[in-house]
Amino acid sequence: FNGTDGVTGEELRRSDGTATGTGLVADVRTGAQSSSPGNLTVSNGWLFFAASDGLSTDYDLWKTDGTTPGTSKVKDFSSMYLWNLVDVSGTLYFSPSANGSWTEEIWKSDGTSGGTVEVRDVWVGGDAMPEDLTVFGGRLFFQASDGTQLGEPWISDGTFAGTTIIADIN
Repeated sequence: FNGTDGVTGEELRRSDGTATGTGLVADVRTGAQSSSPGNLTVSNGWLFFAASDGLSTDYDLWKTDGTTPGTSKVKDFSSMYLWNLVDVSGTLYFSPSANGSWTEEIWKSDGTSGGTVEVRDVWVGGDAMPEDLTVFGGRLFFQASDGTQLGEPWISDGTFAGTTIIADIN
């Protein structure tokens, strides 16, 4: 959970349900400044979250096993925020947004920097604004725009070819 102790700012915390078993996981943004971890999502045995380490104004993708040494940045997203983190059969899906405003495309991560990639550029040259990421039947459903069809339902199996519009209903 996200919490503060008055010393380290808002940081990722853990608890086993007891006072002595409740504490800081990692001080992502060292000192009194907050990393403001959010969008906590479990995928493939890891807790993924968005947080800012203060090295820039961005929120990056982080993961933890619940320990300080087991907490690390997965990928730097320079001036972005990460939204809609969901797990689909052990793969994390999310949508990064530029400066916290326009959401861009669908991404996935296996928990490594090299395995954190854009699934498909749904709106080439624009912002697809994927939202409402939902898991059903082992597949990812979401709403997005491709420049022609706006706010339509899409489905993805995690591949470029398998990420397609379902129907033009708008």
